[in-house]
Amino acid sequence: MKDILRIVIPVALVLLCLPFLASAEADADVGDSGSEGESEYYYCYGDHPTLRYSGVQTDRTVDWVVSFYDKSGSPIGADQYHENEFSVTLDLSDESIDSVKVVQTVTSTIDPDESDAMTLYLTPLHVFGSEGEIEIVFMDGSYVFDRQTITNKTVVKVGDDHFLEPYVAPEKVGYEFAGWYTDTGFSQNLNTKNPIYDDLTVYAKWTSQGTEGPDNPPVEVQNHLVLFETDRGLEYRVIGQTGDSVTFMVNVVGGFNLIGDIEVTSDGGVISSSNGVYTLSDIDSDTTVTISGQTEVAGGGSSTIHIDRVYTVTFNTTVGLEYTVVSQGDRSVSFQVNVTDGYVLRGDADVTSNRGSISFAEGIYTLSGISTNTVVNIDGEVTPILDPGGIDEPDEPKEPADDGGFPLWIVVVIIVVIVAIVAVWYMRGRI
Repeated sequence: MKDILRIVIPVALVLLCLPFLASAEADADVGDSGSEGESEYYYCYGDHPTLRYSGVQTDRTVDWVVSFYDKSGSPIGADQYHENEFSVTLDLSDESIDSVKVVQTVTSTIDPDESDAMTLYLTPLHVFGSEGEIEIVFMDGSYVFDRQTITNKTVVKVGDDHFLEPYVAPEKVGYEFAGWYTDTGFSQNLNTKNPIYDDLTVYAKWTSQGTEGPDNPPVEVQNHLVLFETDRGLEYRVIGQTGDSVTFMVNVVGGFNLIGDIEVTSDGGVISSSNGVYTLSDIDSDTTVTISGQTEVAGGGSSTIHIDRVYTVTFNTTVGLEYTVVSQGDRSVSFQVNVTDGYVLRGDADVTSNRGSISFAEGIYTLSGISTNTVVNIDGEVTPILDPGGIDEPDEPKEPADDGGFPLWIVVVIIVVIVAIVAVWYMRGRI
């Protein structure tokens, strides 16, 4: 009887270990053999991105297996299997989803043994829901040079562009184009390969070619010359000529903010304006158009405006904040406070003055009761987005944590230990 037990017990122990061994070997095959094919990584906007098979569809079937994971790498819900579809739309409305694993299997209908698999890993940006879009506006001064949109179904491969710079760069006489920037202080270069989370305004930077302002070539109208003179930070653009008139727009040069209003005058003809478009008509002699307005370099700093040509109001702004004058009245000025692109304001802006009184309503600050030269301080806790303390950029899409299987090496150690114990027990029984 003892001899039978010496044989049966070791065999039974080995048989008990076989399920663990089989499970470990199966997991090793998936990871080592690459049966899920190559891997690609993507960002996706919105909560219903669409994935499409871009290869040849003739004589092919495409199956999709979708898995969702949270920040810890644990599965969320069951896999979603989509059979024989050339595209699949995912539902990512659950914001606890941190990553998505999609196995795309393409099989030949002629030879079923011919099959290829691709594993796609997606990082949801959760920018907006099933409706809406993100707009990217390229500004050349105060002129909209280009617009682009990102929809809620957009999927972008890591390393590719999320949107494109305009194919043709802007041109300005007397200036050289120096690139696109995401802040008016021109400290953050535009990088189209970074994901974005909200509407984005991009600014054109210019460097002077040795003159204070652009070379203002005269415009010939019925054998008369119209010459334009502009203050620093302002420019004009002729948009039409008819008969004895010329029509033009006035813009703020990129990198400047306008303080107050623009004044356009001429020493001949008649100036009229409508919705930001100016027309000089009744031109019967050589004429000079003067475009005046106070500008400041965009971003933090100090600048001064005049009230009724008697008093001055000096604005001191911290870097990352800027102001825009909305209107000026009798001993009062109304203005908005904005956060410069590339920064984030933590809390509320702190707007104070050493004279007069400041009120706030519907996003507009008003300094009233100006009876002497006044200083307005605009402060707040502002952090650059790229700082460690700023808005976190998303981690690069990652493979979900492996949550299954029993490590093969542990199974092997257990079997070796069992065999050693049985061998010692068996040998002691024979002695």
